[in-house]
Amino acid sequence: MTEAIEEHGDRNDDAPDRVADVENFVQAGVLTMNRGLVVRFADGSEIQLTLVLSRRGRDDDGDDE
Repeated sequence: MTEAIEEHGDRNDDAPDRVADVENFVQAGVLTMNRGLVVRFADGSEIQLTLVLSRRGRDDDGDDE
């Protein structure tokens, strides 16, 4: 996430890189079945980060689910 925020700052040198707000997709009203975050910056620009579970951890029994 830090990398995405830094990249935003690199492409938009005039904009302050201060994060103004962070909401999940549901709170932000993003119409998708994916999970993710919307990061809004002080200048009004925003980025969307989609979250993907790439590996599920083991439960207490040692089973995969």
